[in-house]
Amino acid sequence: MISDRVPASSPENLLQPGSKLIQRRYEKLNYQDPYLQTIFGFLGITDINFVHVENDELGGTGLVESIASAHAQINQLVSI
Repeated sequence: MISDRVPASSPENLLQPGSKLIQRRYEKLNYQDPYLQTIFGFLGITDINFVHVENDELGGTGLVESIASAHAQINQLVSI
């Protein structure tokens, strides 16, 4: 567990859930988006937008913020 005395820029905080380093690391494991783009591409559907909800494994405010962000993205896409 990281204490409050550890500076935010320390290497230990880069490995905390939700950090940019962890998010970039797991982006490589996202096989669903390319797979769906390929499948829909075979059907002639190429204009695809993905809306992601993250932090579902952690819950709490991170999940609530991610869901709110997803709702905002959906509203923006629908209003286009």
